Amino acid sequence: MLRWLSWNSQHFYRYGGLLYFEHLIKPAIGLGAPDSAKVAEAQGWFRKHAGVLDRHLKGRKWLLGDQMSIADFSVGVTLPYAASAKMPLDEFPEVMRWHDRLSELQAWRDPFPSRQAQAVAA
Repeated sequence: MLRWLSWNSQHFYRYGGLLYFEHLIKPAIGLGAPDSAKVAEAQGWFRKHAGVLDRHLKGRKWLLGDQMSIADFSVGVTLPYAASAKMPLDEFPEVMRWHDRLSELQAWRDPFPSRQAQAVAA
């Protein structure tokens, strides 16, 4: 578990988070358009690390085998924003399959329910 948490913070999340920042955060807070050089570099590193993850997930249900763990949530945290952050996720079928499995969880698909939905549930 610790291996994946550490790997994620230094590799996968690092570059997925940079793409998220460049494409979503910067424009939202008025810092201008994405820096194309930073985006290209981050996409290159993202591809490298997504390849590692893709190979590891082959034949596995979850990162650590048959049981979901905190490592799955930690490593997958940026992936709900992959399309809008221009992460080249579609190049990695095992990562997409694994993330689709995470997305079967309602709380993963909709982590911030509206106030109206919260009131109805109460």
